Amino acid sequence: MAKKTLYRVFCCALVCVNVLPASVLAAPPLPKYPERRVYNPTTGTWSVAPSPVPGTEEGDLQIAMIDLVENRPAQAKPRLKKWLKKYPHSEQRAEAMVALGDAELALDNRMQAYKQYEKALDQYPGLESEERILRHEFAIGVAFLSGVKQKIWIFRAPAYEEGLDILDKVVSRAPGAALAEDAIKAKADYYYRNGEFALAEMEYARLAQEFPRGRYPRLALLMSAQSALARFPGVAFDDSALLEARERFLSFRERYPEFAEQENIAALIRRIDETLAQKHLMVGKWYGRQKHLESAGIYFREVVSRWPDTAAAVEARIRLSVLATAGPMVPGVMELPTSLPAPQTAPATQEGSTTQVAGAQG
Repeated sequence: MAKKTLYRVFCCALVCVNVLPASVLAAPPLPKYPERRVYNPTTGTWSVAPSPVPGTEEGDLQIAMIDLVENRPAQAKPRLKKWLKKYPHSEQRAEAMVALGDAELALDNRMQAYKQYEKALDQYPGLESEERILRHEFAIGVAFLSGVKQKIWIFRAPAYEEGLDILDKVVSRAPGAALAEDAIKAKADYYYRNGEFALAEMEYARLAQEFPRGRYPRLALLMSAQSALARFPGVAFDDSALLEARERFLSFRERYPEFAEQENIAALIRRIDETLAQKHLMVGKWYGRQKHLESAGIYFREVVSRWPDTAAAVEARIRLSVLATAGPMVPGVMELPTSLPAPQTAPATQEGSTTQVAGAQG
């Protein structure tokens, strides 16, 4: 009985298959695409756009774009690559190239995305989407500077230098724009954060110079001064960075008196003056050890004259009193030497030579 029932079911299935049209059996199910509406500026109305037709230039590109919009970059990427290879002279090639960069970015392939964006900008200058592309490039550069690694095959490697290069490219492509201002600041912050104070000082100064009415003039001036202060290694070395920092702190106090009080600029200037006084005192003491008493007196009087309220001035007065009993002093009108002794002849290990500005390395 069971065998007869199965036989009847099988026969009915064969009959149904023969009755169905061959086109229904052979054709695969048509893909479903979201409804798209197109605006007609002439009539001021919206109309439903036809579904994309696979196998055509327009249709294949639309299908790839739909994949991208619906967050399927892994499907959109090969479609776009295939389309670009198949239609090298299409009027929509620029759009497809940018879309391929978007797909790479969505797949976390930042460097590949950047290269694709740059290729599109180079081949098609004046793209309508240029500003959006540059914002993506800026984000890629900042990500690399923050420690995000780039993909190289199955490996990941640091990309700090690449990040700096990308930000430089953003500045060159958008000179004077707010995005360029942000890119310069991002570079300066990176250098300062990593202790490259000379480069940080240069970038902050550049930010203040190129964008005097931008969003960061006060911050740029303050940080350029802080960077100059931080790169001063100590009193046994050249004091040009210290002098530069002092001038910038004075400029900041003059331009932003309220913020200068908040940042305690007066205390920083006092510390700088104390360090400059200590440096001159150290040189005077070195001359004294070399029995060049006249030169020593010049430096001691300079300390007393220029920085009278410092601890170094107290010691300088004592040493001047000692020198006064040792023999005739040099006339006060005698000029200071044009250059200080080299560090190797007045080593940092000598007395008083290790004094530095408090917080100079921070």
